[in-house]
Amino acid sequence: MTGGTLTVAGNSFVPVYYQYGGTLNGSADLTATSGFYWVTGTMSGTGKTIVGTGVTAGKIHTTDYGYSEPVLERILENRGTISHEQGYFTSNLTINTGGTLDNQGTYLFIADTGINGTGGAITNSDFRQRAVPAQARSARHSATTAVC
Repeated sequence: MTGGTLTVAGNSFVPVYYQYGGTLNGSADLTATSGFYWVTGTMSGTGKTIVGTGVTAGKIHTTDYGYSEPVLERILENRGTISHEQGYFTSNLTINTGGTLDNQGTYLFIADTGINGTGGAITNSDFRQRAVPAQARSARHSATTAVC
């Protein structure tokens, strides 16, 4: 998806989910079974975006020149592997009210990037990072829930 709005009205499965703009919303779940790539745009609504166990090289890429940071305002449930990497500039995944990063897989910080926002949450059952940038150091604690 590169623009517009995708409303998920019934639980859906896609091999690869790619978002470079626009808004994903809706009350149902969208599951990516083998690929996940999110650069910019908003995920909102009461449903979940699920990164399936078959995703071994998922990416949250923040951010390229001239594009806003990705904004999470729904549940992003990671069961696979996501690398959170910076683009051309240091920036963050923004988690706002209604947004939860529910990590049940592997979440790696690559380079100097982080997570910010207001009113969101992070729930971790297996939270790891390969590189430990300044913005991510607070995520090393063993707590299972953090509030943005």
